[in-house]
Amino acid sequence: MSIEEQDQTLKRIFRPTPGTTKPALRAMLEARSVALVGASPRPGSFGLRMINEVGRSPARPDIYLVNPRYRQIGGRPCFPSLADLPGPVDLVLLGVPDAALEQQLSLAASRGDASAVIFGIAHEDPAAAPPGVAPHPADPVPAHRAGGSRRPDPAGAPQGVGPRRPDSAPAQQAGGSGPLDPAPALPHGGPGRPALRGRLASIARAAGMELCGAGCMGFVNVARGLRAIGYVEPDQLPAGPVALVTHSGSVFSAMLRSGRAIGFTLAVSSGQELVTPAAAYLEYALALPETRVLALVLEAMREPGRLRAVLASAAARDIPVVLLTVGSSARGQAMVAAHSGALAAQDGGWEALADAYGVHRVRDLTELADTLELFAIGRRARLPARPTGPTDPAEVISVATKVQSGSDIPRAFGKLRKFLVYSFLQLY
Repeated sequence: MSIEEQDQTLKRIFRPTPGTTKPALRAMLEARSVALVGASPRPGSFGLRMINEVGRSPARPDIYLVNPRYRQIGGRPCFPSLADLPGPVDLVLLGVPDAALEQQLSLAASRGDASAVIFGIAHEDPAAAPPGVAPHPADPVPAHRAGGSRRPDPAGAPQGVGPRRPDSAPAQQAGGSGPLDPAPALPHGGPGRPALRGRLASIARAAGMELCGAGCMGFVNVARGLRAIGYVEPDQLPAGPVALVTHSGSVFSAMLRSGRAIGFTLAVSSGQELVTPAAAYLEYALALPETRVLALVLEAMREPGRLRAVLASAAARDIPVVLLTVGSSARGQAMVAAHSGALAAQDGGWEALADAYGVHRVRDLTELADTLELFAIGRRARLPARPTGPTDPAEVISVATKVQSGSDIPRAFGKLRKFLVYSFLQLY
């Protein structure tokens, strides 16, 4: 390979991955028709909360209730199955136990439904493995899921609250220390059988569906008037310039209930991101003229190239980005793994990303809220111009040569370390 060819190859590697809002993603976030699988009239049930929350959507989408136990709920017709709906819908909310997720998502995919939200954590009970498939001994029930009755109610959802609330690792943890994670780590499903989370992702991808979750709280598109949640959140959320994407359901709820002068265009609890990553929601948010601030609370770095492209776009448009990362301590990393099956991203990776694109890193929820409130009202400190990263091949060769020859190692090592982390991000 010639020098010119090598140079072109390096430039291709170092170019951020561009992204555009896919039709299925727009259909999900601006859904005009929504199916609620697991709808229920039972007071206090998750199914009833889905009905109430989606019903509060100012956009007033067409709502289809699905549950074989009822012919109508609250005066609305209730269909026995997704197969009985008059046609495909933009969005399916799956308020069902984990054991029913694969069947229901497969049905939605076969009908041509555009997208789905999976609230449950998609845990597969080893005892439920099909005949001939040995359960994997290292697939325990996460601690935050333990307890509570599993007796099904008439709506087909677990007794009590339906899908388990996707509580997250404490958001007060800053930074991260663990391998970069371009894809969710999935629990084993047994020899020759993909894990449930992997099977759900495969079903959605094969059908071209977008998928929010699993282990999420859904989303609220304030700018377009859609509430796709099953947990009680404040009605009439304040509109404003902030687009929030968080892996943590706890942070999602805390920010919506903060009472601060923070208005939203979009708020997403993306959970495990089995299919649709944080960067996809951010691409959509940047396309909204109302979005003037991006807020991220992330445990793992998925599709780094796509995320870099979003951050580059925000920097070019002078849109501030505020980042809180989770998983700096050993306990925080364990909590991240229990929450989403992911490995907490390296702090060096976050640092390189922040340095390259002028991202404002914060240490805890209080700092996050303070910073967003300032940005929301138009107050901001101008950061000095920052480098876009050591992407010059000549610089790379120079640093590598110094390290290899043993000369000027102390000065070169820090530079090389940042380059290696930055280069890793650009490979994905």
